[in-house]
Amino acid sequence: MNNISKTIEWAEKSWNPISGCENKCPYCYARGIYRRFKKSFKPEFHPDRIHEPQSLEKPSRIFVCSVSDLWGKGIKPEWRQTVFDVMRKTSLYRNAIQWHTYFALTKQPQRIPKEKIPDNLWIGVSVTEQKDMARWLELVSKVPDNGRRFLCFEPILGYFELLDFFNKTDRPDWMIMGALTGPRKNKYLTEWTKGWAVSLLSDLAVLNRPIFVKNNLRGILPDEKVSKEIAE
Repeated sequence: MNNISKTIEWAEKSWNPISGCENKCPYCYARGIYRRFKKSFKPEFHPDRIHEPQSLEKPSRIFVCSVSDLWGKGIKPEWRQTVFDVMRKTSLYRNAIQWHTYFALTKQPQRIPKEKIPDNLWIGVSVTEQKDMARWLELVSKVPDNGRRFLCFEPILGYFELLDFFNKTDRPDWMIMGALTGPRKNKYLTEWTKGWAVSLLSDLAVLNRPIFVKNNLRGILPDEKVSKEIAE
């Protein structure tokens, strides 16, 4: 497991019992890292990593499959069920207090089957511009309203108009905002990102839901707007 609080910020640990993805997003940081080290990015299950959360004494916020997609193409259902089993085993700690809370992001919610979701797992969809919001509708249709659905606007690559959208569907329980990072970030002018981010934050504030704004939007958004509201 890796400590990621300085990079992902909204989680403390990353856990990757599954790695690799076939989605081929052009801005994917994980694919770039694997390419740099000449490693395959084909989906792969890692049995040696599966019990890592059980070795943590301190209750933690864990980003699961930060270099994969639990519901992506090439992910075998039995891999996911093994991951779910560990999540359930680490749901409650001593004196019945919450132990670990897990967060998983997907770009392919249409692939989520009807299956029992662990109570300590938050499921979110990543979106980059308005057209991606169809993923939220898919998530709402596949995952019951259990108070643990979230939206991650990262990287922000276009304009969003959400007020009318959320008048017609469920609102997320938590939201994350972040800018594009890495070698491609200069492709998107700061002024463009600023306009998109300011407009997006204005819409999200009206929804009256917690918002986590990543540090990479500092200098783009006014400091007083960089909120760090955490999903519990």
